[in-house]
Amino acid sequence: DLPQVVNFSALGQGMFWASLAVQFAIYAVLLALAHQVIRRCARGEVFVESMIRSLRLIGILIALFPLLDLAIANLLMLAVVATGDVPLFVPTFTLDVTVIGVGLLMVVMAAAMGMAVRLQRDADLTI
Repeated sequence: DLPQVVNFSALGQGMFWASLAVQFAIYAVLLALAHQVIRRCARGEVFVESMIRSLRLIGILIALFPLLDLAIANLLMLAVVATGDVPLFVPTFTLDVTVIGVGLLMVVMAAAMGMAVRLQRDADLTI
């Protein structure tokens, strides 16, 4: 039986909505970075340092998001137990390993793209 947020105290509701706002802020940053990547692709700027940096940052944020989400969920539960809105602290240990893997794959792809750019630059200089 999940606790109903509408029955929480004002402080408990504030903490819940603040934690939700943090998660939405992370999604907004990811969307902004993805928008940058798409615009660069549309302009033909695929193998440039700024594109690779954006992809690396997206990968890091995606890989770290499940850990941050887990921490936020457990801290929120502790906080609402402390306010008396929930009688018992039940920690969650559910970690989305698939999302972490996708984030790490993006970091590796960005590193491979960076290496390809450096190798191409070296080849262009030797010809």
